[in-house]
Amino acid sequence: ATGTRGSMEPNEIRELVPELCRLMYDKGWATGTGGGFSIRDGDDIYITPSGVQKERIQPQDLFVINRDNEVSEAPQNSDLKLSECTPLFLQAYNLRDVWFP
Repeated sequence: ATGTRGSMEPNEIRELVPELCRLMYDKGWATGTGGGFSIRDGDDIYITPSGVQKERIQPQDLFVINRDNEVSEAPQNSDLKLSECTPLFLQAYNLRDVWFP
């Protein structure tokens, strides 16, 4: 991972995203395959894949992209697709200027 690093290691972020997805699904805040989730850490954005039920996402299912929308890490399962919400995530990060703390 590149850029400014927070207090979490990449493997911790990979564990956190599926946990948050399950919690949001369990609370009824997210549907099975509807929408997507992302967490930014420095210049890296961890993104859930498209079409995977939120409660079933695993750490190895995540994509990691940079601010230029380039995939730096792809899931182990090559059948998984990058979330269709990715452009929205990038736009939100850019509009809020949250790239550099």
